[in-house]
Amino acid sequence: MIVSAALALAADDLPGPVEPSFPSDEAARTVNSGFGFGLAGLTATDAASAQRLGLHLELRREEALGRRFQFNLGAGAGLTTPENTVATVEWGTEAGRTITSAFGDVSEWVRRGRGTASEPFRSMGAFFAYTGLGISYVAVPVVWAASPFAAIGHSTVGATLSVHSAPTGPNAFVELGFGGALYGDPLGGGPGVGCGPLVGVGTQFGKESVGLRLLVSPPGLHTEGGSVSDTLLLGSLALGL
Repeated sequence: MIVSAALALAADDLPGPVEPSFPSDEAARTVNSGFGFGLAGLTATDAASAQRLGLHLELRREEALGRRFQFNLGAGAGLTTPENTVATVEWGTEAGRTITSAFGDVSEWVRRGRGTASEPFRSMGAFFAYTGLGISYVAVPVVWAASPFAAIGHSTVGATLSVHSAPTGPNAFVELGFGGALYGDPLGGGPGVGCGPLVGVGTQFGKESVGLRLLVSPPGLHTEGGSVSDTLLLGSLALGL
């Protein structure tokens, strides 16, 4: 009986069977939410359409939906009209020259009135003239600083659902969703708005990613300009940080 009791106590001290552990299907994915940059393009299916290429800037917000699915929300701008930046800088430069010349004209006007009865009135007028010209002069560097944004030829916003080959590490993905755009018409028409399906493919490296995305706006889903009856194509190849 003593032996049986000892064996029973020893059995109680033995560890139980180890349960196998498996990774949870709900483990959160590594996502990339932040700033991105790369190349942007805008064109239409019409053979006469301009091929607009330039710098692409974007902001993205991503949310993991399980291990292999992800919801993505993004907004981007295509700097595809650099000629507008050049024109803006030239306009600011010419405005600066005109204002500088006006300062000289006012000074000369005051000088000619010295020693005459009109001198006090000219001095008062010069004060207001210098004040107005000075305020205008300050606007010139502001125009220069804002000139890069004049190159924005289109802007886009869209939401997609992506499917990934792996939950973490380097993985490939495809995405599909819907987007909208505000653009300058590639056939030379006025500005327009459009929408359509948004598709993309790419690779994710941890929190960084490289993605190729295309917004397709078929006839009937965009307005204004000469390409209203053509399909608009707005694409980007971007590095997400």
